[in-house]
Amino acid sequence: MAYRVEIAPRALRDIEEAFLYIQTESPSGAARWLREIIDAILSLKSLPHRCPTVPDLLRGGVPVRVLLTGLTLPYKVFFTVVPGSRSSGVVRILHVRLALRGPWLREELS
Repeated sequence: MAYRVEIAPRALRDIEEAFLYIQTESPSGAARWLREIIDAILSLKSLPHRCPTVPDLLRGGVPVRVLLTGLTLPYKVFFTVVPGSRSSGVVRILHVRLALRGPWLREELS
């Protein structure tokens, strides 16, 4: 099954903020990080269920999953998988967060 990837406005802001922050330290590192995060997100077009669910974290009754990405600067990509027809579904990227930060709490889901 091929999934369509949608990125929520919050996740776009997260990516932009991270990129701008990394860019202050390393412009080339920021470009490399951006390519890496986009490739990781696009990899969810196939087999998004390979990523574990986050215990007790639901969005609209659907479990939230997390993809850990990044070699030197690890980030977590939080997303949901909504099944569609027989041949498609939607992966909705909700939030992108530096892995070193604490867990993403239910109260932060808005």
